[in-house]
Amino acid sequence: MTLTLAQLSLACPDQLWLEFSESAQEIALPVTQDYSYEAAHHRAFLNRLTLAVLLPEFSAASETSVQLASSENLWEFVTGFALNLGKSRLVIIPSETIDTDELSVPQEWVDIPELAADYYLAVQVNLEDGWLRVWGFSTHRKLKTEGRYDAGDRTYSLDVEDVFDRLNTLWVSLKLCQGEKAFIESLPALSSNQIERLLAELGKPSLYSPRLKIPFAQWGALLAADNSRQELYQRRLGKVPFLQNIVKLGKNIFPDGWLMFDELVQACNVNLSLVRSGARSRDNEDRTPGISRGRVIDLGIQLAGNSVALIVHFTQESENKRNILLQVHPGGGKTYLPPDVELIVLDDAGDVFLEARSRSADNWIQLEFRGEPGERFSVKVALGDASIVEGFVI
Repeated sequence: MTLTLAQLSLACPDQLWLEFSESAQEIALPVTQDYSYEAAHHRAFLNRLTLAVLLPEFSAASETSVQLASSENLWEFVTGFALNLGKSRLVIIPSETIDTDELSVPQEWVDIPELAADYYLAVQVNLEDGWLRVWGFSTHRKLKTEGRYDAGDRTYSLDVEDVFDRLNTLWVSLKLCQGEKAFIESLPALSSNQIERLLAELGKPSLYSPRLKIPFAQWGALLAADNSRQELYQRRLGKVPFLQNIVKLGKNIFPDGWLMFDELVQACNVNLSLVRSGARSRDNEDRTPGISRGRVIDLGIQLAGNSVALIVHFTQESENKRNILLQVHPGGGKTYLPPDVELIVLDDAGDVFLEARSRSADNWIQLEFRGEPGERFSVKVALGDASIVEGFVI
């Protein structure tokens, strides 16, 4: 005999029981193309449904505004979503499991400072009967210090008897605004080179999440940054962001922002004599007259307000061979580039093809290679955590 929701609620009155309709399930279904494999698609569906059902209830129960604090691209890799309630943060972990004998939370939600929360809520979802229940919660401190850590699947777990089951206790704690986080170790800073290599390794589409393929410290650092997580997500979907505003070298089609040399002088105060010297440094043989353009690259506070210029020299060497020379020059009237400016060429799959890094007294850095008509590549200019990517087709 199937019990009604009212009967179930009477059995566990301290828990939150909510119904949802078939139409709510249909609305929660994400577009198939939004996730790279079936398990991620279903995970996204379960999280979207849970969010849609809980958000109105939490908004009514809370004295402060309730806001979604996590991105849907996370569901490509891990389950759960975060809500901000005033100064407190909740992570909701939905599951279809019948046996609610433990609360199990992916390590990403516990050990990545940008994702960690004050409280973790366990939600059981019954799709067949159309209901869900919030059956317990834990603080970050309790989960981190008392939970079992499983290195095999990278989760923290608490047995049901160690989980708070009275939801009213949560609302009282939220009103008191008590900090409930344990100490979280900082994750390592990844260089742009490391990020590119990890994106190339993990960004290939597969039938499972890549979260266990590399050490957690690297994985956590990659997932913590919105831009690298979004790029990893798009690569797994086969979407290459830089192709949206691609420069078509063979047709001499440059989008707005690409300038002639004399225009670069005005826009970026680039030393024109150094640019011309750089161009002449590879013109020791007769070549078909080519195309040269430059773009101002602003890496923000990393360059203390100064810009650099990315310059492209493109020439046709034969019917099927094209020569591409890439250079990065200092702007702001400077003679030398700052140390550790990186110039990286990525192939069509997103793998690092060539790379160069400035030293303490470099007038410019450059990379040169040959390609065939129709080939695609991208160029990344980076300094520290700041970077910009441009896409090209020969």
